[in-house]
Amino acid sequence: DCEDLAIGFLFTEGIISGLEEIDHIIKNQSEHRIEFILSDKNKSIVNGWTESRTMSSGCGQGVISNLEYRRKNLKPVDFKVNTNVKTLPGLFKHLVNNSEWYDKTGCIHSVSLFFNNGNVIIREDIGRHNAVDKVIGCALQCKYQFHNSLLYSSGRISSDMMLKAARAQVPVVVSKTAPTSLAVDIAEESGITLIGFARGRRLNIYTHPEQIDFNDVQNEFFINEHLKEGELLKNK
Repeated sequence: DCEDLAIGFLFTEGIISGLEEIDHIIKNQSEHRIEFILSDKNKSIVNGWTESRTMSSGCGQGVISNLEYRRKNLKPVDFKVNTNVKTLPGLFKHLVNNSEWYDKTGCIHSVSLFFNNGNVIIREDIGRHNAVDKVIGCALQCKYQFHNSLLYSSGRISSDMMLKAARAQVPVVVSKTAPTSLAVDIAEESGITLIGFARGRRLNIYTHPEQIDFNDVQNEFFINEHLKEGELLKNK
């Protein structure tokens, strides 16, 4: 799934808008390297992207792009969905049961993309950001439509992960843990429904609850639609 990772990264960073902008892919198995030859129109994008990168000590990436620049250039998700809250526990169970290393090791992150036509993509990685890039890269290669999808992460949702979801126009993002405060801000601006602490019959809805169907769940779920100090990690 290294190709999924690389393609997903190029897409979520805004370097490409689709697979048609990749002229050639060169894989070097012995050096564990993938090279991409992009179309001529992407060269200026690559140059600008390189100049906007900064060194970081963050756990997600040693080198990160300009989050504020990416945030300003986001397009709001223009497709609304109706997700029944009753389905969420089953989605996480499916994620865990079909992840090879997440449950065995406790140190690998697993991310899934669920589509309303029944298609599911699951990828794992030691880095949460990488797992998101992998599922998005795979979906691009499968020609799946993101506007009818839900992204489920085993780990916390950071601002960079939310930017990736927004870039792909994923309307609903769910995590079993907490989002950061900046991730919540980006979800609100992008029109994405962000759900955290989705554990069993309990969950917190941080943004855009209008995309969640609450019918006949009052006695089955504890749903908190209000932010509480301490549930958000006050960083990126």
